Amino acid sequence: MAQPKLPAAVESFLETHCLDCHDAEAPKADLNLEGLSRDLADGKTLAAWVRLFDRVEKREMPPPEKAKGLDNKERDAALNALGEMLRQADREGI
Repeated sequence: MAQPKLPAAVESFLETHCLDCHDAEAPKADLNLEGLSRDLADGKTLAAWVRLFDRVEKREMPPPEKAKGLDNKERDAALNALGEMLRQADREGI
């Protein structure tokens, strides 16, 4: 069965700003975003996405040297879309 899709704004943000460092080949901090499930019904997976959301929201990720071309509108769109998914998972008791 295929993984649930993330909103386009989130997938685009990951592709542009995260996967250079957090891919399957050499995941920094042992975080492989290519392999991270999109199924928020799994508590461990949900916690990983919440942690990712928090790090991006606090501007810890991407790191400043990697975030030079990052537009705030792009970051906000990704955070809004991912945040809504996380809130929905929480409301559904997933």
